[in-house]
Amino acid sequence: MATVLVVEDDEFVRSAIIHELRRREHAVRSAGCALDALREISQSPPDAVILDLGLPDLDGSQALRMVRGVSDVPVIVATARDDEAEIVRCENGGAARTSLTSR
Repeated sequence: MATVLVVEDDEFVRSAIIHELRRREHAVRSAGCALDALREISQSPPDAVILDLGLPDLDGSQALRMVRGVSDVPVIVATARDDEAEIVRCENGGAARTSLTSR
């Protein structure tokens, strides 16, 4: 069982991700903003992070750079954005990509 930190400001989306991860028997912590997530990662590193790019306090790509400054934890970028250049920058910054679209 892995400990996963879900970083998502939308409560509905965050709850759905948490529910599914717990259903699969993972321990889950969550944060609604980048600075809370960085605090969590610094104090008690999870096994993996699921990171939304559209956070209220910092852009997710900025948050990813800050995470990389304190940890090498695997990061999955979960985004509905379709800006390929931004997604490539995140992947080059050490993130995996998961596209969440309504299509």
